[in-house]
Amino acid sequence: AGAGALGEGAEPRAKRVKTEPMAVDSGPPKPAAAKPEPGTGAVTEREIRAFLEASGKMLISEIAEKFKKRIRSKTEKDRFLKTVKRVTKLVTEGGKKFVVLRQ
Repeated sequence: AGAGALGEGAEPRAKRVKTEPMAVDSGPPKPAAAKPEPGTGAVTEREIRAFLEASGKMLISEIAEKFKKRIRSKTEKDRFLKTVKRVTKLVTEGGKKFVVLRQ
């Protein structure tokens, strides 16, 4: 009468160990300087240079899109644009204006 739901000779079930899901590999690692962490403060010249070195020429709107989550005030926006202008030059191709890293 004391066997309960396990039945005669049955072993009690072992507790399951909770496991964390594995991270999905998203390809080769990117250079640390080219991958700014959101919320880590103002965008630095080093980050802008590294991003342009990795990406080549791009529209100003593309570089702004990359860093816009970290630009929270007018002051930060002005500083970002000033840095972009200092480290890049404007090139017109096919009627579109691109920025490229100065040498």
